[in-house]
Amino acid sequence: MSVASLIIGSAQLGTNYGIAKKSKKILPEEFSRIINLARKNGVNQIDTAFNYGNAHKKLGNIGVCDFKITTKLPPIDANTKNIKQHILDLVSEGINDLKVQKIEYLLLHHSLDIVGKNSEKIIDAIDTLKADGKIKSFGYSVYTPDELDRVYLKYAPDIVQLPLSLVDTRMITTGWLQKLKLDNVVVCARSVFLQGVILMDPDNRNRFFDRWGQLFERIDQVAAAKAMSKTELSLLFVKNICELDGIIVGMESLKQFDEILYSWKKPRDVLDDDFSCSDENLLNPLKWEITQ
Repeated sequence: MSVASLIIGSAQLGTNYGIAKKSKKILPEEFSRIINLARKNGVNQIDTAFNYGNAHKKLGNIGVCDFKITTKLPPIDANTKNIKQHILDLVSEGINDLKVQKIEYLLLHHSLDIVGKNSEKIIDAIDTLKADGKIKSFGYSVYTPDELDRVYLKYAPDIVQLPLSLVDTRMITTGWLQKLKLDNVVVCARSVFLQGVILMDPDNRNRFFDRWGQLFERIDQVAAAKAMSKTELSLLFVKNICELDGIIVGMESLKQFDEILYSWKKPRDVLDDDFSCSDENLLNPLKWEITQ
């Protein structure tokens, strides 16, 4: 069984990301060290987005032309006069900022744009970008299986980004992961740490998550019994999913990335424990009601 590729998430290079968007930004100097460590360890993919502040420019200044780049278009405003040109201009700007020759994977950050009234204009722009060699593949990022139900028949993508973690197995149980694999779609998992919530110490976790305290306590107990960190346990789960092509990981520091690499390199083991949860209020960050 092949193991998916590790992909560096760059949200925290340009925005306050993670739980309640309170996680600290990474300074470009620190991120440059992360990139260098990635190179030394054979990691050659970066995930970013137009919505991640000035992450594109920072990545371009760091120098990532030897990495495969995935980036995501911002939601398409239906009132934009020339949507095709708008998308073409955005991608050209992104390529210039990143200082790369092309974008490997271009995604819609808001997948439902592909079923909106301007879907044909979006598809026309994508066809032009592919023909011009500015992007290699196109797809979308989704939050739920329901989204895939709505968009997949309208536009069969080259790539899909989807949430998947110890606690979030919806894409497996609904059959979508197997369906995408059979259709030869590139599948990349994100939120493998549930925006860091899984990794937090109980005392530091926001009170909103108290209702799932028993679930997180069981994760803590199993990790301790297996002499694993929760990072290692989380990565072990996704490493064992053969349908995945890529696994996106975020980090706040070089130290965290070093821990991720250490956990990633550990021999793959069987994980029989089931931590899956069906509560959308936990699984979908858009539903989180974070109190300060």
